[in-house]
Amino acid sequence: MAVSIAAYRYMKALVGRENVDFWYCLGPFDLACLVRGQSRFFADIKLRPELAHEILEITTRTIIEWTKVREEIVGERFERVGLGDDFPGYLSPKLFKEFALPYIKRVFEAFPNRIHYWHSDGDTASVLELIPEMHVEVFNNFYPDADISEFKRRIGNRVCLIGNIHPLKSYVERHA
Repeated sequence: MAVSIAAYRYMKALVGRENVDFWYCLGPFDLACLVRGQSRFFADIKLRPELAHEILEITTRTIIEWTKVREEIVGERFERVGLGDDFPGYLSPKLFKEFALPYIKRVFEAFPNRIHYWHSDGDTASVLELIPEMHVEVFNNFYPDADISEFKRRIGNRVCLIGNIHPLKSYVERHA
């Protein structure tokens, strides 16, 4: 966090506040995977769910406080709050409902009247209907091989979809 603050201040001085965003951070699930280790954390979900919930409580509170600190550093309230959570895409709908949804939702609820972005590169097709329940307005960069029309059909107008451009395939197709 200290490195992020220093980098923000450096970039702000170098290129100006209007050219530096500081409103995006890791989501509770990804942060838990980084703190505990991805394999251990996924094992905890099955073998020690109470520990997994305890870790998610800590990461959720940390992200809420970290967002408040970032707003203080910037000197203004963020118009948008964004979370990047790639690992929840590996969860079944049942586990997503228990171990991802409530924690992501709590972060967004802590910052009302903002635009809430949720980013996941994971294959979230099995949990699409749950995404609007997170109080998210924008779902960003979902799994690039996903069928965008299927996402739109299942989410409808409840969430703005951004992404679905495969970085490698797009490059190859343009340069073939």
